[in-house]
Amino acid sequence: PHKVTYGRNSTDGALDCHCADGYYGADGLGDTCVGCEADYYCTGGQRSQCPHRSHTIDSSNQVTQLRSRVGHCVCDDGYYMESRACLECPQDSWCVDNKRHEC
Repeated sequence: PHKVTYGRNSTDGALDCHCADGYYGADGLGDTCVGCEADYYCTGGQRSQCPHRSHTIDSSNQVTQLRSRVGHCVCDDGYYMESRACLECPQDSWCVDNKRHEC
């Protein structure tokens, strides 16, 4: 039930159906789509682990929506996200919720 055709109006086969964002093909083929687990994000039917020193936040009833892209991975306190990586907060600044703030 969690499959989409990604913008295609008509298709000629089941191979055009893919797992929706927030889901991935548990069998490796996309025949069975399951919700993305904590600390992973799922886009285009593929599952990827959040960057080192980050995690997903599961405070919503719609957990899978929080796991549909790398931007939904939150860097640990003391780190900020840049170019899909969590970087250590530099001197004279503080970092929380993927953002770096100057002192």
